[in-house]
Amino acid sequence: MAWTTPAPGSSATSPDTLAVETVGYQPLTGARKIALSYAPTGALLPSLGFAATAFAWDAPIYAASEVAWDLYQPPPAASAVLVHPDTM
Repeated sequence: MAWTTPAPGSSATSPDTLAVETVGYQPLTGARKIALSYAPTGALLPSLGFAATAFAWDAPIYAASEVAWDLYQPPPAASAVLVHPDTM
């Protein structure tokens, strides 16, 4: 299953990749928030304000989540080498 597959190690997340992922995520979620708040209200200015406020909160939470998962995951397994008992 996909969730049992180990993710890349924490060395794969650097400040540069974290910034790119966070900034790349924000336009997608911002557009979704504008659309979901504008559709029922029809008010563009409050929808933009909601998206801007959400951006201010979501970016640090998203970045902290990425760092936390990197710290939480187990270290990558060493490559497995099978040794036959007769060769020991």
